[in-house]
Amino acid sequence: MRKAVDIFDLMRDTAKIKVYEIIREYGPITRAEIKHITGMKLTTLSRILDELSDKGLIMQTGFDVSGGGRRPVLFAIVPSFAYAVGIDISRTYTKAALFDMALKMVDSYTMDMDESCTPQSVIERLAAWLDGTAVDKDRVLGIGIGTVGSITPDGIMKHSRDFPSRGWDMVPIKHMMETYTGLPVVVANGADCAVMGEYSCGKAAKRSGVIAYIIIGIGIRCGIMVDGAVVSGLNEQEDAFGHMVVDIDGKLCGCGNYGCLETYCSIPAIMTSYASHIKKYRSNDDLPLSRLVFRDFCAALEKGDEIALRVADDSAAYLAAGLANFARLLNPQLIMLGGPLINDCHRIYDVAVEMAYKRLYGNGSVKTHIFDEGLLSNQAVCTGAAAMIINTTLYRSGANAMRESRDNTNRLSRIKLS
Repeated sequence: MRKAVDIFDLMRDTAKIKVYEIIREYGPITRAEIKHITGMKLTTLSRILDELSDKGLIMQTGFDVSGGGRRPVLFAIVPSFAYAVGIDISRTYTKAALFDMALKMVDSYTMDMDESCTPQSVIERLAAWLDGTAVDKDRVLGIGIGTVGSITPDGIMKHSRDFPSRGWDMVPIKHMMETYTGLPVVVANGADCAVMGEYSCGKAAKRSGVIAYIIIGIGIRCGIMVDGAVVSGLNEQEDAFGHMVVDIDGKLCGCGNYGCLETYCSIPAIMTSYASHIKKYRSNDDLPLSRLVFRDFCAALEKGDEIALRVADDSAAYLAAGLANFARLLNPQLIMLGGPLINDCHRIYDVAVEMAYKRLYGNGSVKTHIFDEGLLSNQAVCTGAAAMIINTTLYRSGANAMRESRDNTNRLSRIKLS
């Protein structure tokens, strides 16, 4: 495996890395604002800015409003200096995207997951896509991967279930991707990446306090961030929210418990309920129940089908209970929801959020929790995975700078690495 482009090797000392990261996060920003954050002497800061400009890492983008005298210069990073890849591996689709240093997507690739999508096939197709992009591979920092299931410290996907193809158990995804691409790879839970993405450049950008991102699809995953730092779940599990018990006498869950949220609000649970209702109330319906797919349910819901509406509202009621419990337990300021179920079934989202607010506040009182679909939609995991690889490069290149800058600004985020 080749060494990733080390843009910070051009700087060598932590002070330069700190200045670069501040400009990356807050730019366009003036020299005086950087000095206020870092506490550096003006002569030292000016020298660093000149060196970063000479090496093509930052640029002058114009002038700020004058407070009297000459207008101050605004500094920003050069987005095209380097790139990062973010990959979202889920059980319904896999999406890869190439981002510049400003986290602007410059290329992307998506595949629907079917029986042919073994780990080997997915890696080969992703590597072929990356080779075909217009960006020089020597400018790519590395690859961040957000996946379903729990991840070992050495990047192995443990016991990932419900994939349409075989082979997704104990997959050394990090090693495989590094072998095929020759790039450094960092792996994390997809829900953690999603909340990182929204924090980096989405709905939760620069928010303090507790924020959460819940992904609902084949399963239910949840990522939590506190004051800019991702909080890893117990035993690296990302599906604890999905296994919250919302009915003590409820349905048997795959985890062995009864009444878990996932047995009512995941796509498989909804499709099972939808088929059962059709069989019960439309026994003469010619619709082949064994061939029902999620898009059939979404289409029926869109047309106002009575059974689809009933199933959706029942699922939303359980989701509302889970959201209200979650909000009361952790008191997050922002709870974002995403994933195929939320993106394709707006009624479930709308009804669940309305009911959750009623559970929390009745018909009055000021709302202190905010439910939202987020800004990045199905790009959240990819964006967060790319942000993760950029932050990893920064951290490994200048740990002291990252630590000092985080303490000074209380803004910089670091994710627990796999």
